[in-house]
Amino acid sequence: MKILAKAAATKEQLQGKVDAKASGIEIQLLSELVDGKVGQYHFADEVFDLDMIKQYDVYVVHAPILSMYGLSDVNIEDMTNTQDFKLIDQIFYIANTIGEYHNRRTIIVVHSEMSRDKMIGLGDTWKTLMNSVGCLLMKYPYTEMAIENITPLRNAHSNPLWLSNNFKFDNVVMARELRKQLRTDRVGTVLDLCHARITEMYMKAIYDVLGDECEDYSLDAYFRENADVIKLIHAADMKGEGFGKGKHGTPFEDTPESIAQLRKFIELYRKYDYSCLVTLEVAETDFIKSDGYIQSNELLLRELKRK
Repeated sequence: MKILAKAAATKEQLQGKVDAKASGIEIQLLSELVDGKVGQYHFADEVFDLDMIKQYDVYVVHAPILSMYGLSDVNIEDMTNTQDFKLIDQIFYIANTIGEYHNRRTIIVVHSEMSRDKMIGLGDTWKTLMNSVGCLLMKYPYTEMAIENITPLRNAHSNPLWLSNNFKFDNVVMARELRKQLRTDRVGTVLDLCHARITEMYMKAIYDVLGDECEDYSLDAYFRENADVIKLIHAADMKGEGFGKGKHGTPFEDTPESIAQLRKFIELYRKYDYSCLVTLEVAETDFIKSDGYIQSNELLLRELKRK
């Protein structure tokens, strides 16, 4: 199991992960590519020192978080439209530059909040997405793309709250169909363990209100369904209902509850014969010191040694 740490694309944060003895790095893009407003974008070479970045052992590039523009993560169905295509093109360019330097494929993590069936019902949305991904994979041969499962609630604890698709296995369906139509194995999924646990909690509550038997949203079901298309795991703990500061994507701790979650993750990783990369996507008080990563990594390595 190769365990990665997450960092912004700055020398300070990247070096911080090296100092924390990470086995590799997942870069989280922020608003660097946005030129003043969403829909208007820079070229990557204008805002990043790619010669510096590619010197680090980067395996994954995560599509941008645009919180300063009122968005969390941008979705692939948004980036593949005409207005925003430059953004996803430049994300692929960054990943390809890194991959070419290391002579391996770099995984690009994207989100989606729409099911494939819904996209098919919206004119050319799915066809445009599929053609765009096909063109990008052809243009940038040192890349792969992975679609991450999200949570059923978006914008929790603030207004307006809304719901989304892709919190169960919509991303698996999309990945399988893209692989089939594009005849490639360079599309897959990201399994976010924190998002999966949040989904199970909230969907159980909804089914309790309905008085029906809940579908299987267990972590075992997530590992089983993703097994044939998995590219990456995002591993982290959570507290309470899983939303908000100090509750979402928290570091693993040496407590019975947290260690139980680590052991369940390891058990399922082995049960379904996974070999994919794992990013400890944990919150930090200081992303240069990386105390959350260091603590979580030590506990994960300790538990991996247990029989």
